[in-house]
Formats: sequence, structure tokens, C-alpha cells
Amino acid sequence: MPLLRPGDVVDVVAPSSGANPEIIQKCLDLLASWDLKGRIPDDTFGDDPFFSNTKDARARCLLRALTAPESTAVWCLRGGSGATSLLPHLLSWSPPPQKLFLGFSDATFLHLFFYQKWGWSSLHCSTLKHLTDFDDTPTLGALKQALFTSPLPAPLSGITPLNEAARTSPKIMGPLTGGNLSLLQASIGTSWQIETTGRLVFVEDVDEKPYRTLERLTHLEQAGLFENCSALIFFDFTYNTPVEEKHYTLYPKMLSAFAAALHCPVFKGTGVGHGPRNLPLWIGKDACLERGTLTSI
Repeated sequence: MPLLRPGDVVDVVAPSSGANPEIIQKCLDLLASWDLKGRIPDDTFGDDPFFSNTKDARARCLLRALTAPESTAVWCLRGGSGATSLLPHLLSWSPPPQKLFLGFSDATFLHLFFYQKWGWSSLHCSTLKHLTDFDDTPTLGALKQALFTSPLPAPLSGITPLNEAARTSPKIMGPLTGGNLSLLQASIGTSWQIETTGRLVFVEDVDEKPYRTLERLTHLEQAGLFENCSALIFFDFTYNTPVEEKHYTLYPKMLSAFAAALHCPVFKGTGVGHGPRNLPLWIGKDACLERGTLTSI
């Protein structure tokens, strides 16, 4: 994937929820501070009560951004919900030339589709709104490095084994895939259901109580999605809304117990998810997990 250069045009898309003018301007100002030209067409937003615009309008805007010859990247404004409704439209399109696509959360659906249907690699990273909300220095630094300096993000360290298979696997390699756990579960049974065989699968989520996350993990397990994966990596499970303290303490116990019952290697990492720190990862690129460090290769 080519690096971005000063002056490059970035098409900002809203395939999910909308945003008010103040948020939009902050996002454009952020891109301008990086010497990039953010572009949001006037027809990006409409009067839909649930999403940024109608399904057809959002699909049209996304296709226009993905095929625009004058822009270098397509970056999601924010997450929310609604991206899944665009996938039937994507099925009717011929894959355009590869373009850099950035986002996370509700964009998990789009990452899976681009990787599995079009053969694209894409960057799982903060939406523009997420960057302006948290202004986390390590996140901004890692993202700038991936976009402007090296096409591969800096290695992500501090990943620890949670089961015996992980402790006895010194080096694990394979394509990286994953994203928001709730949406990965929602992909089951669709033509873009997450493909896990031979892959390193990572998951994260937000505002989900431990028992709900356990239900989702159990569903994926019972669907056979962990049988032949190279490894499973739990990243951050965070809250934007206040919850009882017990939910924070129950998460490590629940994840460890679930991991102990799996045959595939299971690990726990931090720094990827809906919290202030959301380090970039390439979906669809080969990765290596060795000695607690995840590296794109």
C-alpha cells in the first residue's frame, strides 16, 4: 500500500451514523494539521432517522469515494451502526483498484468484505471522530508512522498467553483478521461471514457486559470459527457508559476461563479497541506473533 504524501486528498465517508457540523469540522481540521485535504461531499448526510443518510445514498457515497481517482484514501468519519446494510450493494460492484481504507467499530463489516471478497488489505484504526475525541499520543504516532513513514505499523507488544496452547506456541504466523466482536458474530450466516481458518483473529468490544461477551464468544466457538484459526487475540473490552465495578473484574476471569477450554492458542493484548488507545493493525496482511509481540510482515 503506497504511503500518503502531503497534499493528498482523503475522502471522508459516513457509512454508519451521522455527525454534527462541529464534529465534522474537527475531523477536517485534524486532516489539515497532517497536511492532508479532507473531502466530505454535501450529499454525505441526509434526513434518515437512524443513520447518516439513506442506504442508497450511503452506498453511492462510499462507491464514489472508493473509485475517485483523485483521492488516495477513504477514511470513516465515525462508527455507530448501519454499515452492514451497504454490503448487498458492494456485492453487485466489480472490485475497483485497491485504495487505502481506514476505520474500525461498525466498519468491521467493510474490512471483512474488502478482504474476503475483493482481496484488499485495509487498516483497522481509529475513525476520525475517535481520534479527535481522545487525542492519544501513542495512537496518533503509530498511525502517522503507518500512513507516512512505513506501510507496516510498529510492532504491538505486551501480548500474553491465556492457555496452554498459547504458552507452547513460540511463533504463530498467518493473515490477520477480526474487529468488533458483536459485529463478527453478526456476520455468521452471511456471505461475508468472517473466515478464520489459518488466520490470527483479534476481537474487541465496547459497552458489553462480560456475560454478553461470553455469549458471543460461545456462539463463534459453536459455529466452529475457532477450530482452525492460528490464534485468537483478545484486545480491549471497554465502557463509554458507567457500569458496576464488578464488570471490570469479571472480564479477566471470563476471558481466561473461556481461553482455557479452547484448543487454539489464545492471547490477551491491550491498546486496540474503543478506549483512548487504538493502535493500527492491517487486516488481510500476514502477521507474526512471537514472544508477546505482534508484527505485520
